[in-house]
Amino acid sequence: MKTNGRTLLVITTANQVEYTKWAVESIRNCALQNVDLLVVDDCSIDGTVQYCNEQKIPVYTKTKPLGLTNSWNVGYKYFKENNYQNLILANNDILVPQGAIENLLECLEKDILVGVMSSLKGVTFDPIQALKSNHTISIDDENPDNYQKIQDHLNNLKSESKTKIEKTINGFFFGLNRSVSKYELPDGNLFDPLNINVGNESELCERIKEEKVFCLLSFVFHYKGISFGDHKIDKNYDYGRNLTWADAKMLKKSILKQYWYRFKKKIL
Repeated sequence: MKTNGRTLLVITTANQVEYTKWAVESIRNCALQNVDLLVVDDCSIDGTVQYCNEQKIPVYTKTKPLGLTNSWNVGYKYFKENNYQNLILANNDILVPQGAIENLLECLEKDILVGVMSSLKGVTFDPIQALKSNHTISIDDENPDNYQKIQDHLNNLKSESKTKIEKTINGFFFGLNRSVSKYELPDGNLFDPLNINVGNESELCERIKEEKVFCLLSFVFHYKGISFGDHKIDKNYDYGRNLTWADAKMLKKSILKQYWYRFKKKIL
């Protein structure tokens, strides 16, 4: 099937509208050609949809919260139905510097799934994707004010290798090219709906036979933990990440439900 040669960049949101504003502003500052923006919102109640409408950003809204994986599948189906060449999936707690997406798209011309680098905090569960695991750089990558300085440094590198192979890609910001459609599930989804918020990118990477890589010349700042802020039951129990934000919010209101939830987690 012939594509339109364009890229769809999907920002997934679940409240935290202030971070969404920062993410959108950073992406708009990139002044990208042939890249369309779409927000897939998980039934936020903080003005996220109103902000998108005011900014004339296309936004898909849900009737109830269904989680991140559902949002990714919504974005994937929009990408497929409108014949885009590339799909970029992004959290809303990110800052994208000029040059990062262009370098990512260059890698997608060859590789089916491509991630990016961030600070060590931004890629906690996959430290191989940390900037300073791959480059000697004196700029503080944990400071969001430095995100463009870091990318400028990367843009000036004359590296023979632009990518590094990885078994799985951190899901806060990554790209897929059109070839990924051959790995979709029988129900038309690309990501397994049984994974509400986590395990989604890892499960897809297990299905993809080709090499998965991250781009050594792309940096995206990731605040980390913002998107799942409503999934924290309390300071001692931050494992409710496979609940929707609404379910987690309801769980917080009842000590008995919290005990029951923890008990089920132990026996399953």
